[in-house]
Formats: sequence, structure tokens, C-alpha cells
Amino acid sequence: MSEFAREAVLASVDAGNSSKASLGGDLVTLTSRLNELDKLLKSASGLIGKVLGAEEGEAEAEAEETRELGGAGS
Repeated sequence: MSEFAREAVLASVDAGNSSKASLGGDLVTLTSRLNELDKLLKSASGLIGKVLGAEEGEAEAEAEETRELGGAGS
């Protein structure tokens, strides 16, 4: 979230207030980045579960979910 805010401020400064920012475009960008973050967190959660020794059935279910989401394991 902070990275998005930083980039939004830098884009606003670069624009020099000559062009008005599009709230719709910002929301699309935010949604996209939040979806990416969600996928990465689910992938990390699956990896942490494997390291901590989650039960085999749980680890397989998490790995399958990660692949479906296009996470790091795919």
C-alpha cells in the first residue's frame, strides 16, 4: 500500500498538476496491486506451512491453491 501511495505522489509531482489524475485509473491500479499482493501472501503462507511442517494434506491443498492463483509455485 505504501509503495502505491509513493508512486501516486511521484506521478502527481511528475505531472506538475498539468493533467488531472484519474481516480478510476488509480483504483484499477490499486486493485491490481492488491490482487498481486494477495497472491504473494497466499504463496508465502503455503511455503511457511511447508517449512513449519503443516500436515501433508494441508500442504497439498495450499500448493494446489497457490498454483490456481498463479503464485510463485506455478
